Amino acid sequence: MLMRIRLLSLEGLLGVILLQSAVVWCRGDGAETAGAEKARAAVGRFSGFSSPAPSKGCILMQDDRFRQAHQVNVDIRDLKPDGMPFYEAALHINRLYAQRHGYTFLSQEPKPGPDFDRNVVWLKLKFLREMLECCCSWALFMDSDSFFVMHRHSLSIEAWLTQQEMPGLSTLLGNMHHNIGAALRQGVGPVALVSRNFPASSSIQYFCAGNLLFTRTRLSLEILDFWYDTARLDPSSRHTFPMEQGTLNTYVMPKYSKALWVASFEDFNSKDGNIIRHLWTPYGDAYRTKHAVKHLKSIISHFIEPGVLRSNAAHVQL
Repeated sequence: MLMRIRLLSLEGLLGVILLQSAVVWCRGDGAETAGAEKARAAVGRFSGFSSPAPSKGCILMQDDRFRQAHQVNVDIRDLKPDGMPFYEAALHINRLYAQRHGYTFLSQEPKPGPDFDRNVVWLKLKFLREMLECCCSWALFMDSDSFFVMHRHSLSIEAWLTQQEMPGLSTLLGNMHHNIGAALRQGVGPVALVSRNFPASSSIQYFCAGNLLFTRTRLSLEILDFWYDTARLDPSSRHTFPMEQGTLNTYVMPKYSKALWVASFEDFNSKDGNIIRHLWTPYGDAYRTKHAVKHLKSIISHFIEPGVLRSNAAHVQL
C-alpha cells in the first residue's frame, strides 16, 4: 500500500530560515520502499547530516483532505487564509512553527489499500513508526485540528519540555539530535509523550491520541507496533469510536505507563491550550475554521511581514 507524503524540511542559512519541500513515497504498512531511501537522503541533505542520519526532529500531520488543500506549496507571503478550511490553516500554522525552529515538517494523505481492515485514523501509527525509523530523531504527530499557539511561537518543543519539568525527555530529544547514528537507541525511562483528555480539575484518567510525541528508540517502535496490533485484541476498535484512542487507554497505557510522559490537558489538548490548541470535532467545522484561520492571520502579520519567517527558498521534487 503506497501513500503520498509531502516532505517539508528546513534549514538555516546565514541566519535566515529557509523552507524546502519535496514529495516522496513510502509504504503505509511499515515496509520500506525506494521512497523511504529518498526520504532518508532528503532529510539528511536538508538538515546538514549525511544520509541515513535522521533529522533533528519532525512534526507530522495526516489527513485525507489534504489533497483538497490548494495552497500547501504556496509561497508563505502569498498565503490567503480567507476561505481556508481549518485543517489547511492548521497545516500552515504548524509548518511555520517547524520552519522557525528548524524541524522537518511532513504531511501525508493516507491511501489505504483494498485489504485495509480498519478506519484510516489507525494509519497515523504506521506513519509515526516509519518516519521515526527512516527519517526523524523524534516526531510529534498532530491532529489536523491542532496547531501551535501564536504567543508561544518562539518556544521550542525542547524548551517547553524543560519548563514542564520533563527534562529527561527534553535531554533525550537533544541527545537524539547530537548522537545521531544509523542504529536506533535503546530507550531508558520515558521515551514518548501523550496528553490528558480532561482538565486537571477532573479525576478522570483518560488520555488523548490526537497529539503524540515519540523519540527514535527501539522501545518507541515496540509501543507503536503493540498499539497498532491492539485492534486485534479489540476488533470493535477498528471502526467504532474511540478506535485507537480507546485502545491507548485500555491496553497501551497500562502496559507502558513508565515509558510515557503525560502532558496536561491545559497545555497540549484544550481548545484554549497554552502550547497546542486542539479544536475537537464536537466544536464543529465553522468554529474550528474561524479560530484556525484567525490564528494563521495573526502569525502571518506578526512573524512573516516583519521578516521573522521568510519566503520559501526552493521546492525539490524527488
